[in-house]
Amino acid sequence: MPLIRFPLLKEASRHFRFFHDAVSDLDHLEQYQQRMHTYEKKEVEHLREKEDLSRQLEQQLDEVNKAHGVVSGLNADLEEKNRSLNDAINRLSALNQISRMLGLEHDRREIYRMLVALPRELMGAEIGHLLLYDSDKDNLVMEYSQGLRENSSSKRRVEVGNGMAGWVAKSRKPLLVKDFSAQDIFSTTSSIGYRRKTSISAPIMIKDDLIGVLTLINKDDGQPFVEEECTLLATMTSEAAMALHNVLLLEKVQKSYFSMVQSLITAVEAKDVYTRGHSERVTQYSLLIAEQMNFTLDQMEVIQQAGALHDIGKITVELAILNKPAGLTTDEYRKIQIHPDVGYRILQPIDFNETVKLAVLQHHERPDGKGYPNGYLSNQILMEARILAAADAFDAMTTKRPYRDPLSVEAAMEEMENCSGTQFDPEVVAVLRKIVDAMSSSGAMASMYA
Repeated sequence: MPLIRFPLLKEASRHFRFFHDAVSDLDHLEQYQQRMHTYEKKEVEHLREKEDLSRQLEQQLDEVNKAHGVVSGLNADLEEKNRSLNDAINRLSALNQISRMLGLEHDRREIYRMLVALPRELMGAEIGHLLLYDSDKDNLVMEYSQGLRENSSSKRRVEVGNGMAGWVAKSRKPLLVKDFSAQDIFSTTSSIGYRRKTSISAPIMIKDDLIGVLTLINKDDGQPFVEEECTLLATMTSEAAMALHNVLLLEKVQKSYFSMVQSLITAVEAKDVYTRGHSERVTQYSLLIAEQMNFTLDQMEVIQQAGALHDIGKITVELAILNKPAGLTTDEYRKIQIHPDVGYRILQPIDFNETVKLAVLQHHERPDGKGYPNGYLSNQILMEARILAAADAFDAMTTKRPYRDPLSVEAAMEEMENCSGTQFDPEVVAVLRKIVDAMSSSGAMASMYA
């Protein structure tokens, strides 16, 4: 009996173990499933958190982009305001500069130059020119230009009412032409041949009186002028008007005084038959020499004035001394020697170019230091005075004087050359020789003493 039951127990035991293992595996499976469920739940939560975080990041990124756009806009606005501020600073600086410089300057041509150069540089204009109003002829005269051929614009006249500058002169108002090709009032080609694309022009006025017109034409960058630049130009001309008015008024006073002094010299020379026309001839010789030596227009103007005035100091010397046929006494010669200093002191209170006064003072100085009134050496003597000295001596030698007959032109030139380096500047004497030879050959020398 036991031999029969044992296998059954063994089989039952095996099935029991199998069942037990299966139950155990089911437990493990349930645990695993629970763990997987928990894991999946956590993963879902984690994914949701990531999605939430992603949405938050996207929102933040969107906010950052919006903020960046705002900042970029603010930055662009700031840059524009900064440019505007810099432009305003530059314009105020230019206005201050033109007011300060013009207020200190008394030279007419330098004022012309600054009045054109400063706005032209500030606004980047290719061409700038200044026209002054001639009230006698009721037209404008081109006095100064930059960016044009000098000989093409010098002293050109424009009728009031004609062209852009003429319109400004007539209306007394600033004018902006942004694009010449888009209008048919003014020609795109100027009367002297340059092509106008864009331009601004403003009157120069003192109260209701027109002084002139300042015009800028075309821009270096090819862009059109704008309203702000037209307004600025009008402001600059307003600032410059008084300085320009004063220098022109001063010039009128100088011309009036110069004319008065010339009349006085002419009256003195009229009483002295020996020196009649002397100042005029000295001026002509001096201008010819200066021209050959490539003097500037300003220097030529100095020569012209100094030549006419060089003997103004002789008005204090008695005519009897000037016309004395015999030799002079020491006292008489001393009176002659001080006439350059007297002339300088006569001119000193007047607001003439200082070089004119110094040329009058020095025109009897010599390179060897034996001249008068101060005994200057060569390097102390202005070239203008050296020219006057040579022209003065040459004319004196070739005209009749109470104490001698005139020398021939050739004899006078030989005397000049013998004294070259001691009494006269060698360069000036060499130039005078060329001029005298040319005038003698052409017959022009005879007309000097007609």
